[in-house]
Amino acid sequence: AAGAGASFAAAVLPAEEGDARRAILEAAIEARAPVAEDELFERVHHGDWPGELGAALETLSAECARIGLATRVPRPAGFHEPPANAAAAGRLEEDALELWRDEHRATLRRAAARWIDESGRDLAPVAREGNLSKVFPFGADLAREVEEILRRGPA
Repeated sequence: AAGAGASFAAAVLPAEEGDARRAILEAAIEARAPVAEDELFERVHHGDWPGELGAALETLSAECARIGLATRVPRPAGFHEPPANAAAAGRLEEDALELWRDEHRATLRRAAARWIDESGRDLAPVAREGNLSKVFPFGADLAREVEEILRRGPA
């Protein structure tokens, strides 16, 4: 990917449902994966799904770091988007990716990132005043984390 000019290589985690696993198996067989079909079936349907995904993510991160590729899709920022909002929403999205094993916490962070993106106002002054928790609908603990990010501003 780096040799072809890519600036990042981001993982796309597959769904864990049976239909998704069947599609993965069919695609691997069609692509003539260098693994026996029965071994691949056992691995996809009965293997340590979270463990293998975790190991694959660690391998991807290590290899990308070794060759200088980012492991996150660059986050677009709107023309009039406040920089601190973009930084906070981006950080929440990064956290959600790292928390993929904890679906509830990951989903909460993605929802909070969307809320920040759609807020329509610069939230940094609200954070500096200590008032984010009054308008932030995702709980006091997450509001404190986001306030800290907003106070620091973009990196």
